[in-house]
This record gives sequence, C-alpha cells and structure tokens, in this order.
Amino acid sequence: MLYVFLDSGPLGLLANPNHSPELVAIRRWTLDCFEAGIEILVPAIVYYELTRELKRANRTSGVSRLDAFVSAHSRRYLPLTGQALRLAADLWAQSRRQGRPTASPQSVDVDFLLAAQALTFGPPPSEIVIATTNRKHLAQFVDARATGPTSTPDAPTDTASSPGTTSFESIPPGIQLDLPQPRQIS
Repeated sequence: MLYVFLDSGPLGLLANPNHSPELVAIRRWTLDCFEAGIEILVPAIVYYELTRELKRANRTSGVSRLDAFVSAHSRRYLPLTGQALRLAADLWAQSRRQGRPTASPQSVDVDFLLAAQALTFGPPPSEIVIATTNRKHLAQFVDARATGPTSTPDAPTDTASSPGTTSFESIPPGIQLDLPQPRQIS
C-alpha cells in the first residue's frame, strides 16, 4: 500500500475554492489516488500550519473546505504523537550538527515535524511519500518523491520528470508538484 502525506502546498491547493487549471489538476490527481487505493493523510502539523494561515487571512471558505477534506475519511487526519515529537527533535539536532538547518533556530520547523510524523506512522519508508512543493528540506530524512513500486507499465508517466511522479502540464511554469503517479490496481 502507498501512503501519501500532504504538505501544506498541495493541501492548500485542495482547500482553495477556485477552479484554475492547477487546482483542477490536483483535485483530479487526488481522485485518481483514491480510485487506485492510495491512502492520503493529513498530518496534524500540516493541518495546523495551513489552518492558522487561512484563519489569519480570514479565508473561512478555505477553512471549511480543509475541514471537509480532512473529515471525509476517518483515517485521513494523523495526530501528532510524543514519539513523532521526540524524533523531530532528533532530526532537527542531526540536521543542525551536519550544517543543514532549514529555518532559524527559534522557529518551529514544520518540515521536521512532518518528516517525523511520516517516519513514525508505521509502514516502511518505501510505502510513504510526502507530496510537497518543496522537497529540499524534507529530502534530508524522507523521500519526498514517490517511493516504492509506484510506476507501472499501465500508468502514464511524464518522461521529463522522475519515474513515478506526475507533473501537471496544466500547471503554470515554475510551479512543480512532486506527486506520485497513482498505480493501477489489478
């Protein structure tokens, strides 16, 4: 089974009520994932990060859409555990010791919390992918691209991108979503 953890970029697109080609593309991709049996998860820290920004901007329809998406499936929301918090602290310290900080020392670095939530979820890392618009920080500890057997001969892939990923042609230049290609269930 493949588990996709949504980062705030893709999740924010799903919460957006507009109908631009980019938004239609990610909604279509999400439906394809559901039909292929891929489980899409919303980590608590990402829910917090997006909800606080939507509320700050007074985007009540975005908050409603986000809540509807998260509550549409009982297993979609992934609570933040003590185990994930401890691992996030370890990952943060390791990154700092290696000279690869991702934010200022005083900030709450959501990327480490997201990576830790994915790593403590349970399945092996080969069954986990983080769908994100910024792989750089997450790729230190988790594969932020499609991992495991996500490409199949039956599934179309874009040869310009990594195998097993979808790059949406309808997305304007400069916006790259690193999302796994849904595999077909046989």
